[in-house]
Order: sequence, then C-alpha cells, then structure tokens
Amino acid sequence: MRTFLSILILSVFLSVNIAAQNPTRKVLCTLAPNEVIMYDEHLIQCKLDEYRFAFVVTDTLTQKSTLIFNGKRIPLPWSRVTESSMADFIGYIDPTLCGIDNAVELYKITENYHGLKEEGIYTFYEWIQEIYHGRKQPSRNEFEQDYVAYIRNLKRERKIDKETETRMLDDNMGKVMYELQNVFPQVNKVTFGRIFSYCPILMEENILKSFEALLVTPRRILDTFDRILSIDYSAFYHEILFEDTKANIKESVQIDIRPDVILMPNAGTKGILWQEIEGMYRTTPGRMMISAIHTENIEKTFVRMTGEFRWEMCKRTMGARWNDFASHSLTSDYCSYAQFFNKNRDLSFDAKEKVKELLKRCKNNYKEMFVRDYIVFIQNESTGSSRHNKVVRGILFRYCPFSKEICQNLQGNGAFMDYLDKYRIRKSQHLHHLNQVLLKYQNMGKPVPEEISSQKDLFER
Repeated sequence: MRTFLSILILSVFLSVNIAAQNPTRKVLCTLAPNEVIMYDEHLIQCKLDEYRFAFVVTDTLTQKSTLIFNGKRIPLPWSRVTESSMADFIGYIDPTLCGIDNAVELYKITENYHGLKEEGIYTFYEWIQEIYHGRKQPSRNEFEQDYVAYIRNLKRERKIDKETETRMLDDNMGKVMYELQNVFPQVNKVTFGRIFSYCPILMEENILKSFEALLVTPRRILDTFDRILSIDYSAFYHEILFEDTKANIKESVQIDIRPDVILMPNAGTKGILWQEIEGMYRTTPGRMMISAIHTENIEKTFVRMTGEFRWEMCKRTMGARWNDFASHSLTSDYCSYAQFFNKNRDLSFDAKEKVKELLKRCKNNYKEMFVRDYIVFIQNESTGSSRHNKVVRGILFRYCPFSKEICQNLQGNGAFMDYLDKYRIRKSQHLHHLNQVLLKYQNMGKPVPEEISSQKDLFER
C-alpha cells in the first residue's frame, strides 16, 4: 500500500507537469519548527486552477499531531500513529473521499487498533509480519496452491532449477510477495462484497454507520465465536487418528482448533472461509477473512463461514469418499438428499417444491445450499422454531449436534423429540466405548492420554 501511494502521488505530479504549459511553483503550506509530515499519510491533488491537500504532521518534540486540510490546521488529541498506517489498515487515501469526520475518527481508531495473536486474530498488516518472520505460511491461491506447491510446480515445469527451488522455499520475503500478489487482491475484492464495482479506496458512500459500530474488533469476534459454539459446540473440531501401539488402541478423536481470522483492509459486506487447514496437516487452523469495517450483521457472516468450514473440513477428512453415498458423512448424506429429493418418501410435495426452489437459488451448488440450511439451523432451529423439513433436520442434528443446554431447551418440542432420542442413544454408545478404552488403560496401570480424556469430555458436553 505504501508503494502504491508513493506511485500515486508521483504520477499526480508528473501528470500536472505534463499538462501544464507554463508550470509554476506555489507554496501550499509551511510547516512549523520541529514539524514533520507523517510517513505515507499525505495526499495532494492538483489542478491548473485549484489545489487541494491533506496530511498529518507531528511535532518531533511534543509528539502532538495536527491534521492540515486545505491549509486549515485541526489539532488531533493523540500522538503519532505507529506500526500500521491508515492506508495499511483500511485503504484510506483521501479525507475528501472518506469524509473529514470519518478521517478524524479513523485516526483515533488506528492508534490502538490491533489483532489478538494469542487468539488467532490478525490485522492484515500483522498477518504479513507473521509470514515474514516465518511464524505463518502463505495462504493458498485461487487455484488451491499453497506456496510450497507453487514453487515445486515451477521446478516441475523446469522454470527454476533445484538450487533456486531450495532458496525460494526459505525466502520469507518471497512468501510475503506471494501472499500480496496471489491472495490479497482476490480476498480483498471478495470481502468488499461487490466484485464488479470493487474499489480498494475507502469511500464515504461505503460507511453507513459510525466506525465504532462497524469496526470488527477481536472482542467482537471472540464474543461471536462464543455465541456460535454455545449452540454448535463441535463446530471447529478436527478429526484425527490417535494411535497407541503399545496398548493396541486406534481411535478417531476430535480436537478443538479455531481458525485464524484475518481482518482485510476495506469496508465491505462479506466474509469468506479461505481454507480449512494450513498445508496438509489437519491439526492446523483454518483461515477466515473478513472486512475490518463490516457493514453487515457480523454474527450471520461468521455463522456462514462456520457452515463453510463444516463442509470443507468434512471433505478434507473423507477425501475421495466425500460424496460417496455408501460412506455416511455430512457431505455425502447431504449430497444424497439434494440429488434425490424428488424420490424421497419422507418429503411432502410442498417440501419438495421448497427444495427445488432452494436448489435453483443456489444454482445447483450443494455447498451453498447446505450453508444456507446451516444458517437457519443455528439461528432459528436452535430456538425451537421449526423451519427445516425432517430430512435436513435429521442430517444437521446428526453431524452438527446442539449443545447440552440447547437440547434441554428443546425437550418437549415435538419437532425435535425423535432426533433428541436418537442423539442420546448415539452419545451413550460413544461414551460406553470410551469408558471401555479408559478401563483398558486403568487395568494396564498406564495414565490415560489427553486425547482420550478430552474426547470423553466432548461427548459429555
């Protein structure tokens, strides 16, 4: 962004010099003693008969900042913004574009705005830093290639030699450039929400409320996750294989790994699950991208991304069998339902017509169809409001079970009685099996592995 802004300013000056037949020099503003222009926080727009300019200056002695707007000085009650500039944070370019009041409020926010790394929440500026320091790997590109696969593909196509491949795999700056060139433009456009009218510059027309109401903070994200998990408690569990060769035990266990959340520098309406895991290992967190200034309902956006995660994680776990009707899973059962709903005797004529209409709206995309059903399941069905047909409710209840508190609230609701009974039976079977495993460890005089004990706690919840 800094490079872009510098090029923009240079191109403005060049265009003015070329266009003007008799170029003249004019003093627009004189800085006070000890004042310096903040790095990359200035923009000058020049015409033959008009000069407009805006920038922020900082007194190097007092560290007080002042916004200069067309020659008018506006004192700012905070010190110099450090680390992340307004342009890096939200796509700020010109106060006349985003509005002078919004520009002032944005500076207040930027001073203290940051992610929460220990909870996996990053601004995009912080995310780039994590990649540069080797703590995170670049994201997949739009062709589902991560950085390693991209480099190895170049080697396979003989565009680079072995020595270059080794050097590029350890080149952190190369990884940063890969993220900026292959991921950032696409994700920023998607999260903006209007692909065909996409504009990376912060515009006043896109700011519908105050920044305070629209700003996506780590606290808002964590609270949203807590609300979702209070309903779908196992939403972010990754299924892995636990193996103890000495005890002759193999168990499929689930571990809770929340996805990383990356705040994109724009004012947009969308969020997207960019990838469900990092690399090839299922024990790594996924990646959710969302606008830093989010103009839509943030909870619904995260519920949508959670539904996308459910679908993609199941595909990852099942591999080639993800849509094999003989192998029961979330994706295979739902694909079977969506593909053969006309022959399903458990669906009434009206229910079939609704499924047909939903398929049409989703353009026969089963994943999109599932995500919409998942949103209704979390936001409506969890409150006892019956919105789904019995087939969809059964699939979701089996693979996305409600928490104990929600199940207790649904007791006595006729639409859910059969599913609650079946869920209790499955839970009892799992707990019985786990108790047998625990007993085996006790008889051997060995400590119970954390993976097994946590699995029991999961089913008890």
